[in-house]
This record gives sequence, structure tokens and C-alpha cells, in this order.
Amino acid sequence: MSSKLGLPPHGARILDRLRRFEQPVVQLWGWPGSGKAAIARSFAKQQGAKAAWLGTAQLSSGEGEWPQAPWLLAEFAGQISLDFGYLGAQLRQGQKLLLIGEEHCGLSRTHLGVITPQELLLTVAEVTMLLVASGEGEPVDEGVVSQIHAATDGWYAPLRRVLKKSAGPASEMADGASELLYDFFERRLLALLPDDEMETLLELSLIDSLSVEIWSQVWSDAPGRVASWEALRQRWNLFIEPVRPASARLPRLLAQACRRRLEQGWPASRVAEKCRQLALVCYGQDRPEAALTALLLVGDYERASELAQLSWLAVWSSVRVSVVRQVVEHASSTSNPAFAFLRWSLAAIDGELGTARAGLEGLAARQRSHPLIAAVAALALAALDPTPAAATARMARQELNRRGEKQRGELRTLLQWVEFGHLNAVDATEMHSLAGRLAEQRRCQLRPTLTPGGATGGAPRNAVTDSSRNGFEVQLLGVPRVVKLTEGEASALGGEEIQWSLRRSFLIFAFLASAQDGRANREAIVEAAWPAADERRLERNFHPTLSHLRRALRSSPKEPSCLEFINGVYQLNPRIDWRIDCLEFSRLAQEGRRQAEAGHDEEAVIAYESAWRLYRGPLLEGFYESWVEERREALSALHLDSLRRLGELQLVVGNAERATDCFRAVLTIDPLQEGVHLSIMRIYGEQGRRDLVRKQYDRLTQMLRDELLVEPMDETNSEYHRLMS
Repeated sequence: MSSKLGLPPHGARILDRLRRFEQPVVQLWGWPGSGKAAIARSFAKQQGAKAAWLGTAQLSSGEGEWPQAPWLLAEFAGQISLDFGYLGAQLRQGQKLLLIGEEHCGLSRTHLGVITPQELLLTVAEVTMLLVASGEGEPVDEGVVSQIHAATDGWYAPLRRVLKKSAGPASEMADGASELLYDFFERRLLALLPDDEMETLLELSLIDSLSVEIWSQVWSDAPGRVASWEALRQRWNLFIEPVRPASARLPRLLAQACRRRLEQGWPASRVAEKCRQLALVCYGQDRPEAALTALLLVGDYERASELAQLSWLAVWSSVRVSVVRQVVEHASSTSNPAFAFLRWSLAAIDGELGTARAGLEGLAARQRSHPLIAAVAALALAALDPTPAAATARMARQELNRRGEKQRGELRTLLQWVEFGHLNAVDATEMHSLAGRLAEQRRCQLRPTLTPGGATGGAPRNAVTDSSRNGFEVQLLGVPRVVKLTEGEASALGGEEIQWSLRRSFLIFAFLASAQDGRANREAIVEAAWPAADERRLERNFHPTLSHLRRALRSSPKEPSCLEFINGVYQLNPRIDWRIDCLEFSRLAQEGRRQAEAGHDEEAVIAYESAWRLYRGPLLEGFYESWVEERREALSALHLDSLRRLGELQLVVGNAERATDCFRAVLTIDPLQEGVHLSIMRIYGEQGRRDLVRKQYDRLTQMLRDELLVEPMDETNSEYHRLMS
């Protein structure tokens, strides 16, 4: 199969990335079996005499004279120590060094361009290419592609292993993948890890996306675990940013293999003890979802029920509905009023509005015995009623003013049920679904998260107005997705996802969709999709590609065309509802700035928070065309500026904890923003936490020295000494 496949499906994408780096040293950093070696060989072959290989010894010891080729390639192993001073002395003017390895080489980002392990995962379209190339011309079922992609995370070697060894039709490949993949991990990965890293990895696999601070507390009795964590981070690039500041997530295949090893090697009592310890730490760190997930993992429903009752408001305002549902369904007793609120709220989400309303009305009447529960129940009723009584909102606000800082923040979130029509406890997927069901059953006017934006040609282009109209939800921030909404659906994720078999047609669609007016002439489209093509190639491909775009978005000839050509300009049909996340993000960020400049601090906070929730990641991950990078950079800069402004506003309205979250999110993306470090230090100083002030200052100082070879500014030093005095 290898000879038939040639360059891996993701090879062209990665090679294009390699050519764009401007740094003198580039690392192709990938997990075992990611296809990096085949890509590197192909790159060397394409370069011909312009590329030469270095021996391992030449990287560190200086043995032998370095070739004069523009590109030098070398395999990097973790035991080799690299110094840019030495490399810089060896590299000639304009010469570049490509390192291929399974661990980060440790050089500063100033000199190093990195292709990370996550970038080497295949996209759905690339998995399709792999299946087509290995299937003897058989048609490829889109559902099968999605199953195999989900089962393998898009990991190249496991994919090829499944294709090569799975017997039977393609539809059975995903079902038979687990055993083959576990064997791959057992032989190629897990068996090679040192014991301390193996133990740390197994513990990490219990629950994903937890911060370093939480795991450090769990490992307080075993300091070596933190060192093992760092070693694993270097090996696997476990930090997936900007999901959460300093959060970690294992690749799905690796997590599955570790859990299987846990089942075989750890007694149930040890797993239960570790999960309860983890839940206790997460609870103390105000991470109720992580705490509940850890308890549910070992079936400790009694403790999960107790935790949900103690922190019911935090649970409902920040925990996914699926987790809350597990707790409620397995609880032995639900007579507690707080727990009853969770139960009636779930009933509302499930469309049992009569039952939910009756239960919530009973809770709302208990103002004397449980005023906070009564206020929140009243808010829930208001979300179900398009015309809530003024007394309901007044009672809720009065209760809001009586509460402490933390509960005020949670109640402000819940007030958005009424004022902005979305439940913070429900993620975007379930919120749209809930809004659609309530609108259909009770004509409730809950607005979805994406509110009406600008107009194109006199009609809303990024609007959510009439849920009965057909439309599209376009997710371009992060991993791109386009989902078609059928009649009556308010949730894009409940509709039909568009499968793009032709990459360039999606590229043209994304070019139009991410433009503020959704319009472009032929020359602009050609520059975006065929920047180096000659006229003959354009004549052959331009109109067929646009036809493919129209067919991809159009289910039947009765539907209007999604792409129009009027007066020499192509545009997305303005009579179709387009819900485009990057445009809505820009609108909300600009609205936040406008409200802040007008002195409306709380309104600005709400707009900025909404923008933050929409920003799933950089624009069009996996695409590296020049226009994409230009728009991506602009949106990333807007995201950073919005986070910084949001942090400052949170301080103004008295929410220091949320301000710290915002500033940490900024540093996750750009850790060298000295002013943001200083803001965090001031927050810690006001809290009397001089130990944290010192840690933040030391972290800033070390990064400035390592990355820029400079010391902190005088203002920062003076403020640090003031805070420590």
C-alpha cells in the first residue's frame, strides 16, 4: 500500500507549511507513526541538490564540515542537546535547518519554527484520500470516514494499520480498530516509556483537560510526578491551547490505550482512591465539572450527589448538561431543594415544560426558607416565559445584591437567561437544540447564542431570525465546519454537516464567508484559490469548482442557489440565513469596545464574554494560504485585545477571579505581554498572596531572559517591590 500511496495525504499541506517558515531552524515534531519521516524524505527529494542530510553527531559535536545546500535535514533525538549559538555559527546566510523528531528540540521560539504533533493529524478530507487510495476504486461512504476518523484521531500510522489489517468491508473497519490500535500503542509507544512517566501518563488518562495546578496538588506526595509531567509534555505536546490556561488533553487514542492498561494493571480500589482525591482537589479549585466527572468515572454517585447539592449553582452555571443528567439520574434522594432545581431544569431541557414549570413555581415560592434557590428558579421560569413579570426580575436582582462576590458572578450568568436568551450551563450544541424545542412547543423567544449581525444586499447575512427558514451555521474559528439547518431546526449541530470532497471549493466558500460583506470579484477569488495558476488552468477549473461549491451546499434543485453572480461580483445568497462565527465574534468584540467607551461596563463585559465563548481557536485551522493567515492574524489580535480589555473591565466591576482567568488566557497565547503579567501580580498583591506575586514575577523574568535576552521594565520592577513590601 505504501508504494501506491506515495506521499501521505497530509504531506502536501505540511510541505506547504515548511516552505513558509522564516526562522533559521524548523522542527517537524510528530508522534511516532505520524508520517513525518515520509514527509521529510519527500521534501528532500523535491529540493534535490538544494537539500542535504546531516549526521546526528554533526548537530552537537561539530564533526565534519556542514554542506552548503540551502536546506539541511537532520533527525533529532531527545538525548541530543542543542544550542542555537552553535547552530547559528554553523548555518550560512539564508541556510535553514529542518529537524525531524518525536520530542521538542528545546530551542527558543525566536529561532525555531515548529510543526506540532496536532498539525500532523489527518483531516476528514485527508482520511477520505487515504481510503480512496487504498480501496481499489471502491466508493467511500462518508459515514465510514467519520467513524474511522473518530476512532483514530486522524493518526496516520494507526489509520494505515486499520486499513491494512482490517478484514471485511470498509463499514466494519471502525468496529475492528480498537484491538489493532491498542497493539500499535502497546508495541510502539507505551512499552518504551520509563516507569515514572508511565505511571504519570496512566493517572493523566483518568480525566482530560485539567490544569497543572490541580495535578500538582494531587501529586503533592510524589514530587517526581511533576517532573514526569514535564517530560510527557515535551514528548506529546499535551497542552492544547487556548482551551483553558495550562490545561492538558491526551490524544484520544493514547487515552484509550492508557485506560485499557489501567483496567489490566490497577485494582479498582486504587482507581477509586485516585479519582476521589482528584475530585476533592477539583472541588477546592472551583472546577465542579471535573470533580463530578472523576466521581462518575468510578460510579461514586453518592459523593457526586452530595457535591451537586453543595455547589448546585456552580454546577448548573458551568457543568455540561450530560454530566448533570448522570448525577440526577443516579441520585438516591432528590428531596433537597437545590437538587430539585437541577431536576426541574433538566425537565425543561427535555421539553417536559408542564412538569418543569410546576416544579420551578414551587421552588420560586420558597422565598423565606431558600431565597437564593427561589430567585434562580424565578429566573428559570422567566426563561420559559416570553413575558416575565417585572416582579420576577426585581426579586432576582434583589437577591443578587444580597449575595457574596462569587455567587453574584454566578447569578449574573443566570440573569443572562432572561436578558440574552442563552443558558451558560448548556454548551452551544444543546442551547440551540433547547431553543428550537421551546420555540416550537411554547413559542418561547429564546434567542440562540449567535445573534443578528450585519447585512448584505439589504438582508441579514449572519442572522438567526425565523427558525423555520433554511440556513447554514458556518464555524470557521478553530477546526472549520459548515452545517445545514433544515426546517424548524435552531441548532446547527443538529443539522447536516456539509462534506467537502474538493478542498478548493471550500476554500472559496470560506474566503467569501469570512469577508465582512461576503462578496468578491473573479480576480480576488483567483488570487485566494489559485495564486500561482496560469490562465489555461484557470479556464479549466474556475467554473467547475464554483459549480461544485453550489452542489455541496444545495440538496435539491428546488432550493435557492447559495452562490450568486451579480454585476461581476460573486456573493453568498443574502436571502439565506448565514450564521458565521468569525463575523459574529468581530461584531461582539466591537460591541464590547463601544459599550466600554460609553461607560457601560457590565454591558461591555457581557459582549466580550460572548465573543470569548465564540473564539474556538485561530481562523481556519489547517489552512495556510496567505489570505487565511492575514485574516487569522487580524482576528487573533482582536481576540487578544478583547481578552485584555475584558480582564480590565472585570476588575472595574469587582470580579478579580474572572479578571485573572482573562489575563491568564492572554498569556497562554502570548506569554511575553509584560503588562498582563503585571496586572496578575497586582491582583495577587491585593489578595495578600505575595508568594504568587513572586512566582509570577519569576516566571516573567525567566521568559524575558530566555526569549528576548532582556530584563523586566523599570516600572515592572518598581511595582513588584511595592507589592512585596
